[in-house]
Amino acid sequence: MSASMSGGRPPAPPTPASAEVRAAVLRGDPPRAWAAYTHLHAPAPADTVWAVRALMLLREEHRAHDLIRAPVGADAPGARAELARILLFLGRPDDALRTLDAERPERLTPLDEAVWWRTRARTLAFSRSYRLGLDHAERAWDALQRAAPDEIACYAPMVLGQVGEFQLYTGDAHGAHLTLRQALARVTDGSSGAPYLHAILVEGALHLARWDDALDHLLKLGAARGACQQYRTRYSWGRYFLAIGDLDRAEREMQLVASAAFEQVHRDLEFWARLTLASLRAHAGDAPACEAALLRAEELLRTLPSKEHHAGFALRRAACLLRLGAPPDATIEDLLTRAHDVHAHIDLPLDAGVALLHQCELYRCRGDAARLGATVTALRALCARLRNPRFLDREFPLLPELRAVLAGTLEGLGPERPVLELTTLGAERLHLAGHAVHIPMRRALEVLAYLTEHGAVPLNVLLADVFGEMSPRAARNYFHQVRHEVAQRLPQVRVLYDAASREYRLETSLRIVWDVAEVRAGRRALGGRLFLPGSGSWWAEQVNAELQAAWDPSGWP
Repeated sequence: MSASMSGGRPPAPPTPASAEVRAAVLRGDPPRAWAAYTHLHAPAPADTVWAVRALMLLREEHRAHDLIRAPVGADAPGARAELARILLFLGRPDDALRTLDAERPERLTPLDEAVWWRTRARTLAFSRSYRLGLDHAERAWDALQRAAPDEIACYAPMVLGQVGEFQLYTGDAHGAHLTLRQALARVTDGSSGAPYLHAILVEGALHLARWDDALDHLLKLGAARGACQQYRTRYSWGRYFLAIGDLDRAEREMQLVASAAFEQVHRDLEFWARLTLASLRAHAGDAPACEAALLRAEELLRTLPSKEHHAGFALRRAACLLRLGAPPDATIEDLLTRAHDVHAHIDLPLDAGVALLHQCELYRCRGDAARLGATVTALRALCARLRNPRFLDREFPLLPELRAVLAGTLEGLGPERPVLELTTLGAERLHLAGHAVHIPMRRALEVLAYLTEHGAVPLNVLLADVFGEMSPRAARNYFHQVRHEVAQRLPQVRVLYDAASREYRLETSLRIVWDVAEVRAGRRALGGRLFLPGSGSWWAEQVNAELQAAWDPSGWP
């Protein structure tokens, strides 16, 4: 950030050792960066921030936490974002969010702003919504594009990888695959980012039932650095073996992961491993071992405050009880309903679908054909919306009887799609299935109409066409707020970012009817109405000019 922007004096030219701290981090050589930092006689706050980044690459979170205090106390730009990132690693998401809220993003450099948005994305995904997390991850990527070339080269794989990760979690497995492949193309297999990207690609392949692709990425994980990373890799192997039905090997891997995570006090990893072990033991009919795994997971749950953990526990506990022969009564049904509703609320449709699948098992065991049929219909609709009829295949090894019942039923097209009507001529209204939808952003309808017309478009083009009267920063913020509000008010509509093409596009399971398209097709009359009368944007003026020039009133009564 320049002195004129920050209001302070120009920074002193960096010394060779000071410059080397930053350069070594960006080269992916944290030991060299730390050595250069220790040779500085009077390190500036910016030097310390880069040294903290080196410690984080070395997985020394506690030392990084101690070191970052001085830059935070000096109110150094970017220091709070790094502190928040450390707090996330230390399992303190609430403290991380408070730290981020104390920062002013407008004073940050593009790299520091990208780190701020990326950390906030992870924090809000844990506490509120994964779709909101995806929105913030994409804003981090947007900010990074304005950083220095060496900073982009270093940080792009991780920032882009987070976009792909959240695309996967929110149900866009196909888009996630493309984004993650783009991120992977920016790193070598020996870099620190490759294991993370391969691990997420394993999950994506499992969601798409591409077992060979999953195996390929598992093999590329190779000899991961550090004990924690090694057991994260084993966790991915356990997930793979479970998906392909090799339950014995899945259990061996998960047992190793749970034991190692317990020794290293890695509660999140141990929690999910214990739940998987409980499911496997329930499938084998081993009630005592299943109960022991559930008890340990419940103990860990007290230290894991996220809604995702609580919903995951409710889901697996209900599934285990059902598998062990408990009566398919209201208690189990309530657990599964709660798991479904929470996962849907925090924008994890894949996990919500797993809860629906186990509800199908509940109704099968109960002999309730009517509710089974209704739940299967809901599952088919979800498969159609996600464009992925096979995302539940990885769950079927634990439900062999239900697999036989549902064989071939989830690949249908689902029910008739509801209509989303965009009224932009003479008035500005939005209706879903005949009911008015209010989005509290005046230009939201214009953004939806613009993307309906253009398909995929780069952000800078959209901002120039629709928000040309705003500053670039204000326009970007407004656009991303529109995306967030649309996601909240219309969960069937998503404004997605394609990292491969660097374009935004509209994706929806709804059938869109736009009055301008109807006029252009000759199915409706223009009747002298103006397009988006409250807009005044360059694009609105162009569409108005086109419609007025093309419309011939003589053809209409």
